[in-house]
Order: sequence, then C-alpha cells, then structure tokens
Amino acid sequence: MSWVGYHTSRNRARGVEFFNLAFVSFLIDISLVVLYWMAVVYVERTSPLARNPAALPQALIVGMVFLLYVCSDLTAWQIRRPQPFGRRRVVSVVWFCLSFLLVVASAFVDGFFPRNSFWIIALAILSILVLIGYRIHKVVPFIV
Repeated sequence: MSWVGYHTSRNRARGVEFFNLAFVSFLIDISLVVLYWMAVVYVERTSPLARNPAALPQALIVGMVFLLYVCSDLTAWQIRRPQPFGRRRVVSVVWFCLSFLLVVASAFVDGFFPRNSFWIIALAILSILVLIGYRIHKVVPFIV
C-alpha cells in the first residue's frame, strides 16, 4: 500500500543526485522498508531474534517508523518551500507522539508484566491500530 502511494504521489522526490534533500528522502524511504522488515522479523517466537515474548522491541520499531515519517515530511517540506507546513505533515507529528506513548506503555508492560501474553498481544494489536489510524488520518481530514 505504501509502495503504491509512493509511486503515485506528486510529492515524491525526483532527480536524486548524490547528496541533497531528495537523496535524504530516498534514504528515509529505504530505512522505512528496513524497519517494516524488522517489524516482521521481531514477531514473537517466529525467528531466533525474537525467542522471548516482549512488547518493547516492536513498539520501538513502530516509534522509529513514525519518527521517520516526521523526518520524511520535514524533508519534503524543505524541498517544496515556501509551501506551508500543512495539515498532513502535522498529522505525522501527532501520531509520532502517540507512538511514543505506545513505547512507554510497552516498557511498562515489559517491566511489570514480563512474558504476559495478554498484554503483549494487546499492545501488538494497538500497534497495528495505530498504524492503520495514522494512514486513515493522513488521508481523511477529520482532526487537525
């Protein structure tokens, strides 16, 4: 879904040279793909990297994804200045803050309820809902 949106976007970087903001945007996009891959690899008990159930690794990955979304929006804004920052870019900042709360909740769960499957599953579902909510909020202007 992101790949299709990226390639149909009028705002995507064009003319990537060695080091400029378009190149930084390209690196952010590649980093997002790597983080998406890491999110899949760190699903509990599916790989040697995720033998012990824990909520924090996936929450950190989701938080880093939202941080990169904010960096991507700031980079795109710098490329297209003097356009205003815009509602769509503010949405990324709002959801990055929400993902930070998810990281804090995951650290709390891992600290006080280690290996508790209920809370880990609940936070995994919440992570998925946060990602879906972000995509909906980015497209539908109902808040901000």
